[in-house]
Amino acid sequence: MRYVIVTIEWCLSKGISVPSHARRSIDGKKVVLHYDFIEPVLTDEDDVSVYWHSSPEMSSILNSKEWL
Repeated sequence: MRYVIVTIEWCLSKGISVPSHARRSIDGKKVVLHYDFIEPVLTDEDDVSVYWHSSPEMSSILNSKEWL
């Protein structure tokens, strides 16, 4: 599965209601979502990184102080 990390503010600006069960950063400003969940609202101007669920990069991000 592919995931993205976006801000809550970005979600709200796109009309996305963030699920209550979605993993959020410690400060509550960022959220991890399935790429397929946001793909319909993406435009060429959106700059989001896509991560594979098992990638070392995703693991590193989610194990950082920002997410623990």
